[in-house]
Amino acid sequence: MTPAVLRSWLMRQPRPTYLVADEQRIDVPNIPRPWPQILETLLAMKPTKIVLHAQAGAIIRARDCEWSEDGSEESTPAAEGKGKSDLQVFAALLADAYDKGSKSYSPLLDSCMQFLERQGQMLAIKDKEIAQLRAHNTKLQAELLAATVAPTENEEVGVMGILAAGLQAHAAEQALQQQTAPAPQNGRKTKANA
Repeated sequence: MTPAVLRSWLMRQPRPTYLVADEQRIDVPNIPRPWPQILETLLAMKPTKIVLHAQAGAIIRARDCEWSEDGSEESTPAAEGKGKSDLQVFAALLADAYDKGSKSYSPLLDSCMQFLERQGQMLAIKDKEIAQLRAHNTKLQAELLAATVAPTENEEVGVMGILAAGLQAHAAEQALQQQTAPAPQNGRKTKANA
């Protein structure tokens, strides 16, 4: 963009009272022809962003600027408008933002996938350990069952020995229930006292 185009952009109505170029405030003097002086200042500064403000501080218009080696401003895709409709400019900006966005989340997605793979490997290892522990638990339960059921050398082996052991266990259980039974309330008999 040429200095003449930048000057016409600055002079458009409504007229600004001050402008901000790269966070530096430049007041527009209240004289008949302030634009050559302001344009000279902007060409010397070569700001990347120019924002025009009204007297109350409201933003009138703004633009991003890219400067070439010869000092003239080159317009950005947002500032390009000659020969393109607003929809075409918007589509170009949207495509550019999509490309930048897809590139920005790609490393995050890769690290998430690596994390999930590591967690899957850890889960497989833990599943093997759980299966081994279950097998060991089953083996210990079988040994415990065999030790409690197996007869001692002094006992008779057979149906009579098993019946005698069952009767003794039943009698011990009833004696334990009678000891832990609650006292009768108001002289009434309960099932535990009967």
